[in-house]
Amino acid sequence: MKLPTGTVTLLFAEVDCDSAPLHSVPDAHLLVAALRQAVLYTLHAHNGVLLSMNDESLRAAFSTPDEALNVAVAIQEIFHPERAEIPVETRSAVRRFRVALHTDHVQVEKEQVVGDAVEHTARLLGGGHSGQILVSAECSHALQNRW
Repeated sequence: MKLPTGTVTLLFAEVDCDSAPLHSVPDAHLLVAALRQAVLYTLHAHNGVLLSMNDESLRAAFSTPDEALNVAVAIQEIFHPERAEIPVETRSAVRRFRVALHTDHVQVEKEQVVGDAVEHTARLLGGGHSGQILVSAECSHALQNRW
C-alpha cells in the first residue's frame, strides 16, 4: 500500500516500560508472533500503511482518523492480557501498549514520513501510560467532523 500524503493520521504505539520481560515466559516468542500477525492483519484491514514495527513499537499512517482509531482500539484489545484465548501461563508475556493518534499534514521524503506531525505524535505518545489511547486535539476535531 502506498504512503498517504497531505493530511493523514499517524498512529504510534509503544510497549509500556512496566511490561514483563519476554525471556521470563516459556514460548513467549510464539505468542508475541501471533499477536503481531493479528495487529498486521488489522492494520491492513483498515487501510493502514506500516511505517515501522519491532518488538517494542509500531508506527503507521492512515488516510482517515476513524481507521486509525479502529486500529488503536484493536491494538489495546489484542494485547489485553485477560483475553480468553491467551493461555493463563503465558499472559505475563502479553505486553501492554500506549497509543497516540495525531492528524496533520505530513511530508514524505525517500518513502519516509517526516516533519512536525511525526514529532508531535512522538511527544504525545511519551505522555501516555499502559493501555491508553491518546488523541491529539487535531485528531479529535477530524473525528468529530467525520461523524
